[in-house]
Amino acid sequence: FVRLLDILAQDYDVALMNPPYGSRNRMPDVVTDYIEKADGFDYTPEFYINFFEVCETLSKESGRVGMLVPRSFMFKRRFTQFRTDFVGKDGSFDFLAEYGLGILDNATVRTIGTVVRIDQSEDETADFIRLSDVRTLEKEETFIQSVFDSGDDAVDRVYHVDISEFQKVPWVPLSYWTPSEIRDLHDTELKLDSSVADIDAKSVGKAAKGMDTGDNDRFIQTHWESEEDRNFIPYAKGGSDAWVKPETKLTLNWHGDGRELSRFPKSNLKNSQYYQKEGLTWTYAKETGRRFGYFPPDGAFDGKGSMFFSDGVNPWTLMAALNSALYHNLFLSLTPERDWQVGDVGRIPWIESLEETALSELAQQQYDLALEAAFSVPTSPHYKGPDLLPTADNFFYEHPYTDLEHDIDSQENRIRPA
Repeated sequence: FVRLLDILAQDYDVALMNPPYGSRNRMPDVVTDYIEKADGFDYTPEFYINFFEVCETLSKESGRVGMLVPRSFMFKRRFTQFRTDFVGKDGSFDFLAEYGLGILDNATVRTIGTVVRIDQSEDETADFIRLSDVRTLEKEETFIQSVFDSGDDAVDRVYHVDISEFQKVPWVPLSYWTPSEIRDLHDTELKLDSSVADIDAKSVGKAAKGMDTGDNDRFIQTHWESEEDRNFIPYAKGGSDAWVKPETKLTLNWHGDGRELSRFPKSNLKNSQYYQKEGLTWTYAKETGRRFGYFPPDGAFDGKGSMFFSDGVNPWTLMAALNSALYHNLFLSLTPERDWQVGDVGRIPWIESLEETALSELAQQQYDLALEAAFSVPTSPHYKGPDLLPTADNFFYEHPYTDLEHDIDSQENRIRPA
């Protein structure tokens, strides 16, 4: 015991850490209570963050801490203060290598390896190495080639970044691959929804997470099951693809304006003031962009079918912009994760000059084409008949959204209420 105290009382040039790969919710209560009450712990209770804090106390001024940890600290909201300190006054990275999957046996966790400088140095740049897309057995060789030799890889692998660049983006994500020109677009006072992102800026709308029915089998049906019951309304629940025109296959039991649902003990009707309003919904989890689609009024939305409600900006313009390659890069500057939370959508900047373009008309034309394609999809509420037969004049199903008068061949080429 005395020997242990002697070791812990010394300062070291280098400290290495190998923390447990457990989530915050799996940290024992007694450890969590200790972290929250003891001196020397400034950040959220999380094994690898708290391990780092201990290593920091063991290291000399201008020492180094080496660690292999999950990459979640690079982007998650609850680690914002930790990231802010290490691109500011408290230190920096000698290098950070993003390994991705395949580093740890039997663990599906995306990892990074990094050496952190204790205390700020005169050198305000850091090297970041991208290996997340490299196969497991090739990572080591690719790392060596990238660092010590230019190699023949057509993919940019080494990034030299001024760490102050990260502070341009809300929540300070360590998106090292983002060009400076994209980060500069975040330097605006106008965001999609600054309140949900908890940042000091103006907003152009509201990003809202939807309800949890508490019993989907009881309250949700496909539209062909509830066709004859007008107590059911269209329901946005994310799904595999909400791009441009969401599938809208589901309906929600809204009997008595939702009174039956609201009285159900397990239900949670979040943001109910936005139910039955038009807006944009998006696919919550997807590997690529192009997630946003127009959801007409008179429907409701799920927690996995979150929506954005514009306050003055044309929703068609918004949809076109958010589905663009430019905005996909803006989202990637926030997080590379598959899940886009309402907070991610909220901190996206809005470029006002886009409102002066023809994006609205083009987006409505795109929606019309998607609607026309749905005429031959049997599960769509807009189904008319198979492609092999002449298009019928009437819709096969009765559905609230088939009451929308469409005029595919009109000069305006848009959808409008009948």
